[in-house]
Amino acid sequence: MRKEFTEVNWGYAIRNNIPWISSFAAEFHGPDIRIYGDYEDDRPNDYIWSSIHLNEFTDEKMIYERASALNAIFDGAMYVDIGTSYEPFWNRHIAFLDNGWAITNFEPNPLVEPFWQEYVDSTPKPPDDFVSKIIHKSRYDKSIREILLFLGVNGLSWISLYAVLDTIKSEGWNDKAIIAKKVATAAELNLFGHTANNVAAIGPFARHGNKGQSPPDNPMPHKAAKELILRILKKFIAAKL
Repeated sequence: MRKEFTEVNWGYAIRNNIPWISSFAAEFHGPDIRIYGDYEDDRPNDYIWSSIHLNEFTDEKMIYERASALNAIFDGAMYVDIGTSYEPFWNRHIAFLDNGWAITNFEPNPLVEPFWQEYVDSTPKPPDDFVSKIIHKSRYDKSIREILLFLGVNGLSWISLYAVLDTIKSEGWNDKAIIAKKVATAAELNLFGHTANNVAAIGPFARHGNKGQSPPDNPMPHKAAKELILRILKKFIAAKL
């Protein structure tokens, strides 16, 4: 059996039945997170998600918490790249790759510092593939890191979509600027906000409780909301890369 993961200590197994995992892993070569093949003969028997940032620690709790933060950033970047069809594959079993011994008895903690500063300082050059570029940028850009963590932890819920838009607006991309960039119309932004904030429109998925406000006549479907905010987000991040 041939293993690619010689420089990393910890990771978790990814199921091999994801249709796109082989082609994605072949192109995903960033310095922060990698997906490695665990080969038997000429074909990978499994894939391993890992990060050299986990090498900084020997304490199991610190390793696990950093892995959860890095995985949230990874999931957020994947939502940006793949869109609404992405399904996270974090299995919460971080294993020591030399012998497969797993850490499972800690809680994820996306609030910890995800990056090993010494390694960050030694790898300043941005990578080539889009997902790795986003992750690399999140080392230095607070708003991108916040957005990726929000999406990675909460998924594409109405609340997280609204939080993403809030963060984008805090960077100077107000409604007028977004409309001027031709990534959304005023009608789309207004309907999104009216739907997301209205419990009468989307019930327990709303950002607010019952404030007595009338729902929109035709609430925005969740699918349309996800596509709208991810479209704006992709444009926002591309402008920063």
